[in-house]
Amino acid sequence: MAHINDHVVPNGDYSGSKHSDTVVRVHITAVDGDPGALQSGHYIWPAAPALARHLVNACSGMNQLAGASKETCGCMEKFCHWCGPCHLARFLKRLPVDRPLRVVELGAGCGLAGLVAMQTLSARHDLSCFAFTDHDPGALCLSEENYNSTLQEVMKSSTGAPTVARNISSIPTAFKPLKWGDQNGVLGLKRELLRHCPNAVFDLVLGSDLIYCHDIVRPLLCTALDLMSTVPALDIDDTGKGRRSPESPFFLMSQSFPYEQDTEQEIDSVCNELGLRRNV
Repeated sequence: MAHINDHVVPNGDYSGSKHSDTVVRVHITAVDGDPGALQSGHYIWPAAPALARHLVNACSGMNQLAGASKETCGCMEKFCHWCGPCHLARFLKRLPVDRPLRVVELGAGCGLAGLVAMQTLSARHDLSCFAFTDHDPGALCLSEENYNSTLQEVMKSSTGAPTVARNISSIPTAFKPLKWGDQNGVLGLKRELLRHCPNAVFDLVLGSDLIYCHDIVRPLLCTALDLMSTVPALDIDDTGKGRRSPESPFFLMSQSFPYEQDTEQEIDSVCNELGLRRNV
């Protein structure tokens, strides 16, 4: 997803569509105020709450996709023509269900998108690893604090909440520094967190507002590919073969503001070079 500019209050409940009873609760601490041009994970940018809402709606609507066609989606909305959440649900349904999932958030910042993804995905899948990563140690501390406060909020929210909170707290969760473009850092992260997993790859990589300039595109996409692949990005041949596990993990990213034209071109160019297919 891209070009999402939709402000949503980050704290509280994220509910599914009117046809679903899915509710996700989060409690986030962040710096107050408008981040403006400041690129900092300590602020809540519009794309993170928007991605959170899309994840909840997509996961709540996956069961409805069975009756969908190429012309209509499965959300049962009268005027929906493959809306964002339903389009996302089609990708989420490709995630393996016969084994536990491994998920990583890049540039986690306050951890909002990751906390919502953890709750929505754990309702459908077992999760063997959920990693929050950021280059900023302060942001990682904030993510961990928000993880703990969210567990407390979930515990207080309803009669069934203790079970949900236990499920979340049982997921192996890590808060790790990671610099994009650092292949050794990626290998170290995978060795530490996925050492018991065959074909040690992450099934889902996600993030919001990660691309803030042209120069960050290549290191970001190489890192995402290395997390999803058994073959390092630098070792991919000209055909792009051998880059993915058979289950084809994917990188889900949202953005608050449109990219500059040169950034769009760089994204397309690097995706083509690395053998990644971009869906907007």
